Amino acid sequence: MKKKIALIGYGALSKIFLDLFKDYLADDYEINGILIRNDEKRREAEENGYKTYKTLDELHLHNPDYVAEFASASAIKEYAVDILNKGVNLIIISVGALEDNSFYDKIQNSAKNSGAKIHIASGAIGGFDLMRTFSLDPNAIAKIQTSKSPESWAGAPYLENKNLSKTEKEIIFQDNAKKAIKGFPKNVNVAVATSIAVSGVENTQVELISNPKSKDNTHKIFLESKVAKATIEITAKKDLNNPKSSVITAWSVVALLKNINDVVMFF
Repeated sequence: MKKKIALIGYGALSKIFLDLFKDYLADDYEINGILIRNDEKRREAEENGYKTYKTLDELHLHNPDYVAEFASASAIKEYAVDILNKGVNLIIISVGALEDNSFYDKIQNSAKNSGAKIHIASGAIGGFDLMRTFSLDPNAIAKIQTSKSPESWAGAPYLENKNLSKTEKEIIFQDNAKKAIKGFPKNVNVAVATSIAVSGVENTQVELISNPKSKDNTHKIFLESKVAKATIEITAKKDLNNPKSSVITAWSVVALLKNINDVVMFF
């Protein structure tokens, strides 16, 4: 029997996921609906043959096995506890919501009580297997450097009233992951993902770079523990419809769902 997946959101990444779904997941899963608040987007989804929901209650009526979030940190904060309390597994891409330690604890408790699982998609980075291995050392160190074009940083609260150079590479932020997600809520999910996988949002240092020559989004992760050092570098194609996001984020959700269903699991 196929497992049922409901989505939250119908933006660029959600649409990429739905296109990939047909080729990679359709044998084992089925899409049983999409939660969309925006009327215009909901009509578009329905015209493309998808069942839609206006509310989370409607979504629950169709008993999904998994809910995959392609929306925002605010959507995670609004819906996650209710989804997990119902015993439904939740896939998160807006990992920035988890910088709030009390909220992160709350959803973990909901999952433990209901038996549901929280799956953190690797998104635009990778190496979660290494990160979790390094995290066994309580003194492990994690740092992340992200480089994007100036337009990819546009609209960040931290950069309000600041003009980024269109010709020169510049460091625009240096501090921990908790402060990074506050100042760049739509840009640095990768920093929060790295921090919660290793050493926590207060203990993970973040450096953000604006580079006019960058065509894509580049992330470098530096890990160190008492047994090893590692550097992970990923350059991901940015979504042309949303340059703040990387296309590979949607692919990572496909890979996660395939891994869940495969008899061989790589981590």
